[in-house]
Amino acid sequence: MNTRVLLLGCLLALSVQAQDTTRELWKWKGADGVTHYSDVPVPGATRVDIHTSTPTAAPPPPKPVAPPKPAAPAETRYDAFEFISPLADESFFGSSLEITVRLRSEPDLAPGDQLRIYMDGRQVDEAKDRYEHTFTNLDRGAHKVTATIFDREGRPKISAEPRTFYIKQPSSTEPKAVGPLLKPKPPPKPTPKN
Repeated sequence: MNTRVLLLGCLLALSVQAQDTTRELWKWKGADGVTHYSDVPVPGATRVDIHTSTPTAAPPPPKPVAPPKPAAPAETRYDAFEFISPLADESFFGSSLEITVRLRSEPDLAPGDQLRIYMDGRQVDEAKDRYEHTFTNLDRGAHKVTATIFDREGRPKISAEPRTFYIKQPSSTEPKAVGPLLKPKPPPKPTPKN
């Protein structure tokens, strides 16, 4: 029995290695009644033809498909970006003033975009990404405020039209007379009575 199992195992191994071939196998019964197999003919053996073929190779597994990259967020286009206050060329009087700068945009500031306010050419760090900022202790004279929205890489997308406003201090001295000194008109002359 063990011989038969061993021979069948060999036959299977041979059939796996073969490539579309026909193999001869010889089969016979021994004196003890056991069936034997061999690839060499022996007296009294019968020929058995075995047709074999190499199994077709399994197709290679598909290459893993990388998950699609998440789409970059759509670039936000701003239709408007402008100052609401102060008004252009507005004047403010006083020594301890608070000037509030207000902006608006359409649409609102998109995630990842950056809003920057500049006063007299210098960036105002406290006003980062804010539409409103209050300035105090500004010097007397003209001041120019600008603002820009940048994308996440720091490229400018839109700028508001700059605004200039003025801080004026009230004078503590009496104004001086300017121009010719005017004399008061003399009273009318009396008219003679008749």
